[in-house]
Amino acid sequence: MRAQAANELGLIEIRQGALERAVDYFAIALKAAPGNHLIAFNLGAAYHDLGRFDKAAEFYRLTLSLAPEYAKAQRALARLQER
Repeated sequence: MRAQAANELGLIEIRQGALERAVDYFAIALKAAPGNHLIAFNLGAAYHDLGRFDKAAEFYRLTLSLAPEYAKAQRALARLQER
């Protein structure tokens, strides 16, 4: 499965409230496109929504390693660190 297709399926699952399936799709997408910061962020956000904050932080950090100026990841990671 192509990265973009898997990412889109993950976004659909998020909208439907199927967070675990979203994580699965985002993981597939990231494996296909490991340098894509948006996919890494989506995976982090899905983990965040699941309450899996350590995993969320891991993927927010990955996002920032790929795109250091990505403000959404900066804010998300800062919110986690304030917890």
